[in-house]
Amino acid sequence: MIKREWNPPWFIKQLIRLAPWGFPRQILMILEEKERTLPEIINALSRFMRHFGHFGQEQIVAGYSEELLTKAILKALKDLGTDGYVVQKEKIFILTPRGRKKARQHQKEYIRMGRRVEKLLNPQAVSLVGLGVHIVLAVIKLLAGFISGSIGLITDGVDTSLDGFSSILVYIGLRLKKEQIINIILVFLMLVVGIIAGIESAQRIFIPEEIEVNFLTFAVAFASGLICFLLSLYQRYVAVRSKQQALIAQAVDSHNHTIVASGVIIGLVAALLDFPLLDTSVGLIVALLILKSGIELALDTIRTLRGEEMNFYCYELGFIEEYRNFQKKQLSDWLQYIISQNKFKSRQELIIYCNSELNTQDVPILRELGYRKSAVIDREINNTLDVLIEKGLLSKREGMNITKKALDASVVPLISRHFPD
Repeated sequence: MIKREWNPPWFIKQLIRLAPWGFPRQILMILEEKERTLPEIINALSRFMRHFGHFGQEQIVAGYSEELLTKAILKALKDLGTDGYVVQKEKIFILTPRGRKKARQHQKEYIRMGRRVEKLLNPQAVSLVGLGVHIVLAVIKLLAGFISGSIGLITDGVDTSLDGFSSILVYIGLRLKKEQIINIILVFLMLVVGIIAGIESAQRIFIPEEIEVNFLTFAVAFASGLICFLLSLYQRYVAVRSKQQALIAQAVDSHNHTIVASGVIIGLVAALLDFPLLDTSVGLIVALLILKSGIELALDTIRTLRGEEMNFYCYELGFIEEYRNFQKKQLSDWLQYIISQNKFKSRQELIIYCNSELNTQDVPILRELGYRKSAVIDREINNTLDVLIEKGLLSKREGMNITKKALDASVVPLISRHFPD
């Protein structure tokens, strides 16, 4: 019989592959709550995995079978025992005073880490990070421009300085809760930049400009593109998470700078190949892309001014969206299984059960990191149940029951074979 394998998005699978490296920390924090047997330790680790979309229905998890996973946990326990952190009395594992001290050190580390992450995910912090990045980039570009004599780099440095000004505007807007006004200004500036870039590129068709090429200009353009790309990912993630339209505009602007940097590099290559028309063509394409993104944001802004809600999820990062869809599929399978195995009198009773099974307070690392998502869990469960009812896999009656359609499709038997009792 072929064993089912847990197949999350690539980046999550690689993260979980590193799990044995973190077992000692997790085990210490689990045992700090109370002494436990090996099955209880495994169960506690399984509760952690549920929050990554593994509910126990697959036998192979990121390359680890149940046997290999147990061996990895036993090895971690043995190493902890050798280091004097854990002792075993019959079948029970207990922390020593030294182990308890170490566990509490880990708790404090995760609490500090959680606070730092929470600060970084604050929209105002994002605008300040953007300000710092733009100031550093502007200084580098201006210095490189003056050293190399590149007018292009000097112009780009001045433009980056203006982006720092836009970061200040966003910060003020967030502080004064005037995000919509700031967003209008940012969209307007983006459209102006796109128009100016288009006019300059068009003029180069008739009046070609000589481009100065050296290692410094290549290095600065590449570094600028990479930094702006990473900044755009950060801004987009926080913007979607916090539903801040002004941050979306900044994220799009940072992405545009990545495109501009790519265009500069292509232009430098074109200059080396003595093919100036390529640089002009790329400039026109970049200008059109900036205008396109500006127009799309302008349309979104107009809709919000009319009272419509902005669809932030269309700006969500691709790998985050992939992970979200994976989580929905896993949650759907799990809900069908537990409904088939239990008699829930109402939807609310089912949600209460799910919250107890997915309670982050029972997972030490998530608890210390300040991971709270009970409201998110309720919303996701309700949305998933609505989808299952719409597909005819759950009954519409007061009680929660699997339908004949689900049984005929062999959905429940398949799940039942792989979910442990």
